[in-house]
Formats: sequence, structure tokens, C-alpha cells
Amino acid sequence: MKDLKTLIATLILIVLCNIGFAQSITDIKEYISLQIDTYTPLRSYDNYALFTDDIVKLHTKIFTGKELSEDVYNNIFIYGIEAHRGEGLSGDIWLEEAQTIDLRGVTKISTIRYPDKNRYTYRIILHLEPGYLRTKYTHAFSNEAEITYLDKLQILISDDSEIAKKIKMAFMDLGRKMGIDIKDGDLY
Repeated sequence: MKDLKTLIATLILIVLCNIGFAQSITDIKEYISLQIDTYTPLRSYDNYALFTDDIVKLHTKIFTGKELSEDVYNNIFIYGIEAHRGEGLSGDIWLEEAQTIDLRGVTKISTIRYPDKNRYTYRIILHLEPGYLRTKYTHAFSNEAEITYLDKLQILISDDSEIAKKIKMAFMDLGRKMGIDIKDGDLY
């Protein structure tokens, strides 16, 4: 009887420790945003990643071209790039691109090392299911803004395979916590 009580107490302690040290949805979103913001592929690029908690509804209307229902708005992820003229981020913005998706439409995620001129970057690719919000807003200097539909959302980061894998795993973990089955696209 004493062994059974010890076993039950041990199991309860293990469960409580796992719950206590588990990452929350907010923690995972903050981690993803920080990594994408930090590991920009070029010095003249400014990467950003926003989730519902960070987005003003006006931005979603600008980036998608329409009002969003509360249900869709609550599951939004925006990945954006601002490209600046000259070296670094001090020059004028000449291109802004914002890819906006409903996270419930992500079916799988993969990473790829991609040659880009004289260097490499990593692309984290979120494969999207039709029927969910998946738009790309592009505004180039002196041109009208354009909104198109995406088949895949591609996040560019610097040439760092470990960070790419960690961001991929964080998205998969976020999906699990949100009840979304995001498959690992690098397995095949």
C-alpha cells in the first residue's frame, strides 16, 4: 500500500512539474516573434512577426484588404519585411511586404537553406490550406499597394540552421497548443 501511495505521489509530482514548466501560447508567440525579429537575413531588411496580441485591427484591414471576423482575427499571424535604401535601417523604406495568415490553415512547416547572391539564407515555409485567410500585401516605393493570395508563407532568416529548426519546432508546438495539426515537412 505504501508503494502504491509513493507511486501515485510521484506521478502527480511529474504531472505538476510538466504543467508548471510548460510554455504557454503567449510564451511561444513571443519566442517566435523575437527570433524572427533578431535573425533578419540582410542588414537593410527589418523582419517582423506579429500575432493577434500585437496587431491593431486597422493593420489587418490594410494588409488583407477587408474587415476580419473576430474568429479569424483571433488566429492571425503576420510576417513582414521592410527593405531600406542604403546600408542598415537608416534609409527610407522602399519595399514593404506583409504576409497575413489564419494559423488554422497551416498544414505543415519545412525549412530550406537557400542560396541568395553571395550568401545563404534560411526559409521557413508554412504550407497553407485553401479556405483560410492567406494574403500577401506588397507596397513598393511609388507604386500602388497590391494584395495577392499565398500558397505558402515564407519567412526569411539569416543562415542559421539551428534557429530555423527552433522556429519550426516552436510553430509546431504552438499548433499543438491551439489544436492545429502542423506536420513536419522536413521528414519527407
